[in-house]
Amino acid sequence: KRLKPINSAADLVDSTPATNTPNTLTIFPALPQSATAHAVVGHPSSAAHAPSAMATILNELHDDIRREVAIMKRLHHKNIVPLYEVIDDKDNRQLMLRMKYIPHGAMITLLRDGSCAKIDEPTAAGYLRQITAGLLHLHQRGIVHRDIKPSNLLLERGADGDIVYITDFGVSEVV
Repeated sequence: KRLKPINSAADLVDSTPATNTPNTLTIFPALPQSATAHAVVGHPSSAAHAPSAMATILNELHDDIRREVAIMKRLHHKNIVPLYEVIDDKDNRQLMLRMKYIPHGAMITLLRDGSCAKIDEPTAAGYLRQITAGLLHLHQRGIVHRDIKPSNLLLERGADGDIVYITDFGVSEVV
């Protein structure tokens, strides 16, 4: 199914009936917006597929985003947010990135809202091991992130333990 461009809040809801194909997403506005991108959460019609985040990038950033996408396509690691799909809408000069949706969000948000204000030492050490593992994966592929900070680290909490994901490769460099 071809996704329509996202130009306003009204465009964030998919009005077509869902089918049983894994590519059908019902789009809901749920993520923070920025001056350069609209981000939404897509819920697949099939329970076998997890929700994903969809970012629509405005046309003035195409070259920077294409570099970021090229870097993300090289990365496959449990502590790096996976990029599932890139949709290049040439008619509307928009690039859409579909990535794994991390429901608990950025660590900076969790620190600010108090839900993650006190982290015990073993938990912090586990988070640092995961971040280090993700960075090692990057460095083994000749990639330097250059912007590691709490807003670029996403936390997924689960019954089997927390997972920290590295995201935002916009200023990364290949060396």
